[in-house]
Amino acid sequence: MRFCYIRTKNNYAPDKHLIDGLGENGHTVIEIIEENLGIKKYAQLGAKFLKNKGSCDAVIVGYTLPHFVPLIRFLTRKKIIFSAVASQYEASVISRNNQNPWSLRAVKMWLIDFFSFHLSSKILLESGAQVNFLHDLLIIPRKKLVRSWIGVDEKVFF
Repeated sequence: MRFCYIRTKNNYAPDKHLIDGLGENGHTVIEIIEENLGIKKYAQLGAKFLKNKGSCDAVIVGYTLPHFVPLIRFLTRKKIIFSAVASQYEASVISRNNQNPWSLRAVKMWLIDFFSFHLSSKILLESGAQVNFLHDLLIIPRKKLVRSWIGVDEKVFF
């Protein structure tokens, strides 16, 4: 199978681990990487994706791009796998307690999670507890939520 893997310039462990694993299992991974910031990043990623759209069977969106899932859904009917790792709402509002749960910013994060998760075909998460939590919080079917084993880059770790 051929995948378009869309991510930012930072080589985060969940993205690298998944890309390496797909390659080791015989899949082709076309990486679409963008270094720009802000709205320009999304325009550039969209343009790069459109150039590679025909050469992949499915799209994987890296975990730093939850805002990008709705745009990809608009650009293609292919399966979208969102390597979410965790929820933006959970990370900022619940875990770090940075926001009041009913503040405008918290509601915005919940909506970003809601749309990015619902518009994806599959969502990769860190743990079974997150699968259960996000099933309840965002009303997502369990069959879309997958616990994904996250490892380390052994070349760097050792």
